[in-house]
Amino acid sequence: MEASLGALIFPCFLLLICARADDTVSRNRPLSGGQRLISSGGLFALGFFQPVVNNSDDRAPNRWYLAIWYNKISKTTPVWIANRATPISDPNLSQLTASEDGNLALFDQARSLIWATNITNNVNSTVGVILDSGNLVLAPASNTSNFLWQSFDEPTNVWLPGAKLGRNKITGQITRFISWKSSVDPSPGYYTLEIDPNGGDQFIHLWNNSAIYWETGKWIGNMFTGIPEMALYPKEVLSYKFTVNNQESYFVYRTNASIATAMFIMEISGQVKTVVWMESKKDWVPFLALPKAQCAVYFLCGSFAMCTENAVTFCSCLRGFSKQYNGEWRYGNPSGGCMRNTKLQYDGNSSSKTTADEFYALAVAKLPDKAWGLATGTDGCKQACLNNCSCTAYSYAGGCSLWYGDLINLVAPADGSVGHSIHIRLAASEFSS
Repeated sequence: MEASLGALIFPCFLLLICARADDTVSRNRPLSGGQRLISSGGLFALGFFQPVVNNSDDRAPNRWYLAIWYNKISKTTPVWIANRATPISDPNLSQLTASEDGNLALFDQARSLIWATNITNNVNSTVGVILDSGNLVLAPASNTSNFLWQSFDEPTNVWLPGAKLGRNKITGQITRFISWKSSVDPSPGYYTLEIDPNGGDQFIHLWNNSAIYWETGKWIGNMFTGIPEMALYPKEVLSYKFTVNNQESYFVYRTNASIATAMFIMEISGQVKTVVWMESKKDWVPFLALPKAQCAVYFLCGSFAMCTENAVTFCSCLRGFSKQYNGEWRYGNPSGGCMRNTKLQYDGNSSSKTTADEFYALAVAKLPDKAWGLATGTDGCKQACLNNCSCTAYSYAGGCSLWYGDLINLVAPADGSVGHSIHIRLAASEFSS
């Protein structure tokens, strides 16, 4: 079944589990196979997992990852992954250890280095410890409260309570969290949440590290101006703090774990969701999504696709187009968009009307960006598009607008809204009965 963007896409996982259950890994006591580290209070576990889709046998073959997850929650949800872009094929022959240079290091079955903490401190005897906060730390064996490295500084797609999200003004390091590529591929996806690099006291949502598609607004003491709901949350359940000083700017939140288990997750669909574990449902339940409109996410549906708010499946291909990279759509990532069923037929030089392409009118909530304007009438606007083989659409509403190349960020009008009309170019054969 194709994953719907309308719901949380939390993949299921196949875990390797065996007897070990302490909280520390060292050179003399590495971690491998089905072994797990368990935090001292039993809240978090560290071990190997394999993505599995919908509890089926449809899983990523020979792709295993070293991850942290909530140990006491029945639905295993990774909150941090070490080797998210570099899976291993055999966890039984792979090993996490404290290496001779003092780093935590993950080696595969061929003893190739897959992942490491890459610290430069001259400390030989080190250990890795999984804490009850969900933070994996590297520290001297003689003083485990002196962190040399921590996973909280290198989040993946989840932001846990107590972790800082912001900028170190001394080193220039920005802590950001990035979506998965798909529900079976935890490698970095297209969507990122990070502090405004221009120094503002706000956070931004980025597509592909280039296009800003949403901002929280400025912090005003108890909320971001773009999230007024924050001021209404009971502080005994969820509290926030934004800190700005000469060394760093960061935002941190905390939850009362005795009341609720909550976290922020950057979804494959480009929304940041605050989710709470509901034991009665045995599932994570979202109570805030940002941006609120799913279709406000940049490039959500890719090229030549329409986003329809509140639909069971948000993205659908335009008439005359079919899904590209169908497997990615199935796993919750439709950003590959759609491809033409039939190539455009008119080459711009033929005088034969039988080879000319045609247009159909499509209603959209707003016209796409990056239009080219032309001073002409309605008929001239259509002909100008036909005369250029790169032109894919035109619109005329008191003026002519032309679009070249792929059309992106198309959104269906809201219920009861007329919207705007854009004319989509297709091969003439697409209109034959």
